[in-house]
Amino acid sequence: MHYAFDSWLDRECPSVRFERYCDDAVVHCASEKQAIFVRDSIERRLRQFGLNLHPDKTQIVYCKQEGRDRDYPVTEFTFLGFTFRRRPARLRDGKLKSGFLPAVSKQAMKSMATVIRSWQLGRWTALSFKEIATMINPVVTGSPGAAILLHDVVLTGRLARFCGASPRVWCSWLVVVHAAQREIGGSGDAGFPGEDAVGGEVLDGAGRGAGRGGGR
Repeated sequence: MHYAFDSWLDRECPSVRFERYCDDAVVHCASEKQAIFVRDSIERRLRQFGLNLHPDKTQIVYCKQEGRDRDYPVTEFTFLGFTFRRRPARLRDGKLKSGFLPAVSKQAMKSMATVIRSWQLGRWTALSFKEIATMINPVVTGSPGAAILLHDVVLTGRLARFCGASPRVWCSWLVVVHAAQREIGGSGDAGFPGEDAVGGEVLDGAGRGAGRGGGR
């Protein structure tokens, strides 16, 4: 593929950037006209080597974002487990705008969730958050784009369910863990949001604050 695709595209279309992994590639074009020309050129080139573009996977995608609101049949694509589409992004000044950004694909999220749920983390009350994070990280951050990968999970508040439990279950789990830490003489702040971490409160099973000395 290096000879048939990479070096050829660099030579024939030096202004066109692209990424390729094995037989999957993303080619960046400035207009639909250019995209059609490049696609047809690639198709002719590959046929010289007995190869063909996949009829369903080969698409021209319009990168819809703020300032680019044209209606187009295809406005997202998935590459290496990431789905690229229009998403909200927060600027440094705190304002929100839309950009064409990646996040973990539905299929990749489903695969990661299956693995994590099989661990039944809600029963691992002897582990600290740091220890659990050590277990989870290799699964959910298997690429350099760890923060990007979790974009949808974190920003939409689905992290608890992603790990196989509802927020109510996780709150109950925290109470059990905090009590266990106190029972063995721990400080209560060994990686858990106990008294010190939540301003003198411990969460009850419903996620409410139960203050020291009778609650509040």
